[in-house]
Amino acid sequence: MIRKHSTISVLDALKKTREEILDENDILVVKGHPVNPSAMIEIEEYCKINEKNTQYILNYNIHDLIRGCSKFITVNSGSGFEAMLQGKKIRTFGKAEYTDITYHAEIHDEEFRVDSYKLFMYHYFENVIKVCEEL
Repeated sequence: MIRKHSTISVLDALKKTREEILDENDILVVKGHPVNPSAMIEIEEYCKINEKNTQYILNYNIHDLIRGCSKFITVNSGSGFEAMLQGKKIRTFGKAEYTDITYHAEIHDEEFRVDSYKLFMYHYFENVIKVCEEL
C-alpha cells in the first residue's frame, strides 16, 4: 500500500524525520505495524541504533499514543484520521485522503491546517462514505 501512494519508504521517512523535523529535545515514538511485524525489522533496528531520541514500540494502543503526542508523522497511514479526530498537527510523506490538509514533508509545506479538519471530515463522511453505502 505504501509503494502505491508514496515515493518514500517508511525507513527513509523515519530518517528524514530524525534529520530534518525533530527538535533537539523531541522524542520520536515509532509504532510498528501490528499486521506486518516482519516488515518492521529494519525499522526497529534503526530505532535501536538511534535510541537517544527514538523509541520503537509495537504493543501499545494507537489512540493513547496519538493523545500523548504533540505532532503526528506518517507516510500515509489510516491512523492519520485518528490524529485528525484528536486535533493533532499531522505531517505526511505520502498520499492519503487527508494529505491536502496536512503539512506535507516532501514539498516542505509549512502550514498545519488543523482548522480545516472539521470541514474535511464533514465532507468525507457526507460525500465519500455516503456514496460507498449506496453502491
